[in-house]
Amino acid sequence: MLPFILTFLKSYWKQLAIGGIILLVVGGAYVKGRKDCAKQMDKEVIQELEKRNESVERERGKVDEVREKIRANRELTPIDDKRDSCILSGDPFKERCVK
Repeated sequence: MLPFILTFLKSYWKQLAIGGIILLVVGGAYVKGRKDCAKQMDKEVIQELEKRNESVERERGKVDEVREKIRANRELTPIDDKRDSCILSGDPFKERCVK
């Protein structure tokens, strides 16, 4: 069996070497393409997360600004101010609102 294998390799070594080189080149291109695609997807995900974080920060800023205005208004008129009691209590069902 060993002489048969050695004879086969001796006869077809050039074709096997060329096939191996082609396989290496095609396999390397495939792996590089997958890595580049993964890097592109990572980049797009990071950009989307940054965009969403900026949006959330803008909304938080708006909410904080409204809360500060309400608090300032309450300091000026603490007894008569009923319109914002549910907003400050953080109760969406209006059960714990100051009346």
